[in-house]
Amino acid sequence: MSAALSRVEGLALLVREDAGEAGAPTVLTLHERGGEAGSALAGARAMFGSAPRIVAAQAARPCNPLQSNLARPAQYAGFSWYLGEDPARPEPASFGDSLFQLDLLLSGERARSLILHGSGQGGVLALALALHAIDAVAAVVAENAPMPQIAGWELPHASLAHLQCVLIGADEGAVHVLRQRAACVRVLQPQDDRAAAVRALLRGAGADAAAVTASATVPR
Repeated sequence: MSAALSRVEGLALLVREDAGEAGAPTVLTLHERGGEAGSALAGARAMFGSAPRIVAAQAARPCNPLQSNLARPAQYAGFSWYLGEDPARPEPASFGDSLFQLDLLLSGERARSLILHGSGQGGVLALALALHAIDAVAAVVAENAPMPQIAGWELPHASLAHLQCVLIGADEGAVHVLRQRAACVRVLQPQDDRAAAVRALLRGAGADAAAVTASATVPR
């Protein structure tokens, strides 16, 4: 695992990277509001196991009293991808900036197969990226993430027939948008076997048999 965050040339965001095994996909993981790259990487490693290479991106914008609706100053730790009280209705400028930065990050990836993973704000951006960077993304795992709604902005209508999706704590609107575009969507309930869903996702994203076998048992 990288000892420190590193900056990608030309981008404001930071990344932390953990190498994986040959034949395994790359997972780009995006932290929730108030999170950071280290905790996002640890969560993704627990979910996807030891095989995939994991790249954890960290937003450039810190949470603080002027940029957050968190209740107490002690909670202003960490970073946020965009402004706004409702994750489903981001402030347009900050959301657009993060989406642009992450799209540039994706364009520099040369992974054979790439999975997007995110929770909260990170999950919202993962869903938006999956709709925009259709040639770069094989699968997406989003936790507690609605589809973004921004006045004057229309979601792309391209076919997502190639896209494997696992939604945890699913938003009905996100399920509808993805299925409307022919994506393969699996919605997980609390009692469902997440480990089995992740193994199936890795197979669908092109991981070889050894990489799938090396996937972890995901805690519920």
